[in-house]
Amino acid sequence: MVYVGAFVIHGNDTELFLVIGEVSKGNRVRLRKWSNGSVRTAKESDIAVIPAQEAIMRLRALLVADTPAGTVDRLEGQQDLIAAAYDYMSGFKQSHPPEPATATRISAAPKATRSCAHPTSSSVVRPTKPSRKNDLSQGASANELHAHKQDFIREGVIIQMVTSNVTISPNGHVEVLGSKVDLYRLIQIYCATVGVTAPTKSLVLRRIHNIQAFIAQAGGKQTGLRSPRELLFDIKGMEP
Repeated sequence: MVYVGAFVIHGNDTELFLVIGEVSKGNRVRLRKWSNGSVRTAKESDIAVIPAQEAIMRLRALLVADTPAGTVDRLEGQQDLIAAAYDYMSGFKQSHPPEPATATRISAAPKATRSCAHPTSSSVVRPTKPSRKNDLSQGASANELHAHKQDFIREGVIIQMVTSNVTISPNGHVEVLGSKVDLYRLIQIYCATVGVTAPTKSLVLRRIHNIQAFIAQAGGKQTGLRSPRELLFDIKGMEP
């Protein structure tokens, strides 16, 4: 079983992929590649889901590798996915500061046109032809890839929190410790800590359902489940 939000490998390519959508025909899904953000479709039969904790470890290692060496703002404490993601996000902001706003330049054209009833050729403001080179600059590519990697981080937080807060009952049911609302709140808190946009409640509920179904189908094997955590303690300890 392959589900949206799962970390997978495709065929002989051992790089980390994220399942980002389903294709209506042919049992195919859409995959995004970590290294370049490219998207492709693949047959489910050619995909292997990476066990949850192994996927988290791989994602953490990739984030550590992509974090600039001179990053100043780092999250101290346990060196887990959350800390690695926080360091990566801080490092990217440090090495790619936002460009100055260009609103003044854009608003200048209408004023210049209205100032003369019969504008001469020298007074007409002509739009500047966009530079193809600038559109494909290294900075723009880095920002676009950074946005894709935030999707990996967000899904990684979801998988880590869900798989570490579910358990298999004696009768084989996959159950969430605490409530799904509490789990959603915990995911919100961790996403805010890292600096990525939190997923919607409906998306988290879909992911919980899919992960539960995957674990149930696998019979608790190859899922990467670890010892259950104390969900309510985490929430109370982190909320202001």
